[in-house]
Amino acid sequence: YSLEQQNFIRVQMEPPRWTWDLERIADLEISEDVLALLVKEMKSLPSDHQLGLQLAACIGTGITKHELDILSRYLGKNLYVILSQVSTKGYMKNDNGSIFSFVHDKIEQACYESMSIEERRGNHMRYGLALCENSMENGGGDYELF
Repeated sequence: YSLEQQNFIRVQMEPPRWTWDLERIADLEISEDVLALLVKEMKSLPSDHQLGLQLAACIGTGITKHELDILSRYLGKNLYVILSQVSTKGYMKNDNGSIFSFVHDKIEQACYESMSIEERRGNHMRYGLALCENSMENGGGDYELF
């Protein structure tokens, strides 16, 4: 959360100016670890946004529209819409509507590290099997998976 969202600084309307509470701000514990800050911020996102970011992190630096379509059917969620919303928050970018990619490798890393090791393993297994199953059903080759 930002200082404004936490009401440490605020706009005063009459007279118009910014006000702040220096004592409260000074008492804040501020992590110097960028990853810790990103993980904390991501955990405050809606659960669908967290799911989208974590799924994308399990896939890699970028996820194609084709992969999103497959995984959307598997999860019963419109991942394209979810990642579009995430993109407006600055975590990812949408390249010509065909691929979503993280805007920075630290964001991808933070998304990945926001999951426990067990969650990562389970997600890799589930998403990989869903993609593999789709590839086999549609006669796709290994190129779809690797």
